[in-house]
Amino acid sequence: MIGRWHGVERSQEGAIVGFWGLTLSETQHCFRIEGRQLHTWCAWDTLFLPPLLGATADVESRCPVSGTRITLRIEPTGVETTQPETVALSFLVPRASDVEKSVTESFCCQVHFFSSPETAGPWVSTHSGTFVLSLDEAWQIGVRKNAAQFAASFSECSAK
Repeated sequence: MIGRWHGVERSQEGAIVGFWGLTLSETQHCFRIEGRQLHTWCAWDTLFLPPLLGATADVESRCPVSGTRITLRIEPTGVETTQPETVALSFLVPRASDVEKSVTESFCCQVHFFSSPETAGPWVSTHSGTFVLSLDEAWQIGVRKNAAQFAASFSECSAK
């Protein structure tokens, strides 16, 4: 059954190494949480995972255009620090059928941190369907996604 789920990443041996954005496999988005170094499939994952995990994450990535090192500290309640302060990210609204086939190919490979909105502009102009978001805008979308996707689960846990 689990072998057919989309959003599950497996190793060559068949072990589960990633699930909906959080992975043991090395990617360009290093995600350190509670002393553990993990990775995420895309820039946006680093924003919506800390509230779900209830923990602070230190993130390191690189701008795909300028090569600038990007660091963020993300609390469960929001983005605490960014370096550089002008960080933005690319985003897109994928088709559900594409996500079910491969969320990493249809969405994650298009969602990156950039050193600034201006740096992201030329990149998104050559990647169909993508657009630039501020960190705050991306955070707010993550909050809404978490609420819509997990509200029932969180209310069940708090009722116990």
